[in-house]
Amino acid sequence: MSVRALAWSPDSQLLLSASDDKRLVLHDVRTSAGGKPGSGAVASLNGHGSWVLSASIATDGRAAISGSSDRSIKIWDLSQRSCVSTLQEQDEVWGVCWKPTSGFGAGSFASSGEGCVRFWRSAGTA
Repeated sequence: MSVRALAWSPDSQLLLSASDDKRLVLHDVRTSAGGKPGSGAVASLNGHGSWVLSASIATDGRAAISGSSDRSIKIWDLSQRSCVSTLQEQDEVWGVCWKPTSGFGAGSFASSGEGCVRFWRSAGTA
């Protein structure tokens, strides 16, 4: 299993990993034991149908976003450990990141294999 992406929480206590097993895993780095697989894992976020290629944690630490080769973007509530929104793309989603809340509104960006970058508002509309 390959880990494709890593993202830190704003407080640097949690690390989110995205991998080929279709999962995101949230790790508490304070409880990791010598880098052993699975050590420090506090949650497994399941829902993608294929490799998870990208991940990012929101600047407030309450949500995460992930992109997958299944052509979907998922928004996750980290306190509930659940998917709260799924957005469909035309191609694999290779990159995702959160936009800071200042400026023209909160949201996230995603890049795909079709060669474009999209801005998604927090409500889930492009």
